[in-house]
Amino acid sequence: PVRPPVAGVALGNVIYLRTIRDALALREMASLEKTLMVVGGGLLACEAVASLRMMKMKVGLMHRDSYLLNRYLDAETGAWLTEYFAKHGVTMLMGESLNGFEGKTVLRNIQTKSGNRVPAGLAVIACGAEPNLDLVRNTPLSGPHGSPVTEYLETEEKGIYAIGDLAFYPDRIMGGMRRQTHWDNARDQGFIAGANMTGKKRIRYEQVPHFWTEMFDLRMDFVGDFSVLPTRVDCRGSYAKKKFIARYYQADKLRAILLCQQPPREVESAKTQLRHALGK
Repeated sequence: PVRPPVAGVALGNVIYLRTIRDALALREMASLEKTLMVVGGGLLACEAVASLRMMKMKVGLMHRDSYLLNRYLDAETGAWLTEYFAKHGVTMLMGESLNGFEGKTVLRNIQTKSGNRVPAGLAVIACGAEPNLDLVRNTPLSGPHGSPVTEYLETEEKGIYAIGDLAFYPDRIMGGMRRQTHWDNARDQGFIAGANMTGKKRIRYEQVPHFWTEMFDLRMDFVGDFSVLPTRVDCRGSYAKKKFIARYYQADKLRAILLCQQPPREVESAKTQLRHALGK
């Protein structure tokens, strides 16, 4: 997990959420505290907040941007999602950057760069994660964005493969290099790498990027490349009904499709649309 470079990160009741053990500890600790604050505005932060609220806990969310999931969503959709969280009873502290944690041994307050001091008995830090490359650090298998691999998921060292959060692979559909951190990507890459290890047949990894999240009663699927915000958005459906499909364009080229509360067939259709749009 990324640890913010601020004072107090080692205080008791400042926790990081990455493993099942972390999740179990959070559930136990949260039941004993009255004021919980999640720091971050990405997928993990949003999922943690939603889970805590569904457990009837009082929880706030602090994010430095003006809306949630700003790495993926356009401003209008992001503003809708942020309001959706507020309507579910989450105390939203948007546009606030973390400056530090206060307390002698355990957390008492969270400091923001704007000068606010927010009371909190428990803080969950969800500010991203970096690939764990300790095993291969200072070797050709380690890079600034993960472990570089070929389209067969093989590293520079013949016979050594990398998958999942570690793999920095060539995206044969969207172009460029990519590293994905969702579990189903790791599963799919594992199948490909495992098949290639047998030596019977070489299979390229060429899937349309796809990940999904569930928050409260929402399911959102992200298909394509969300690394750059769109220049144009074509949204069909209704925010009010929590059911829509938004197509993201870059210079009139379809690059990504966001689906909210859509059945699996629509997700597969979105993948097909992107392949056709990109000539793949």
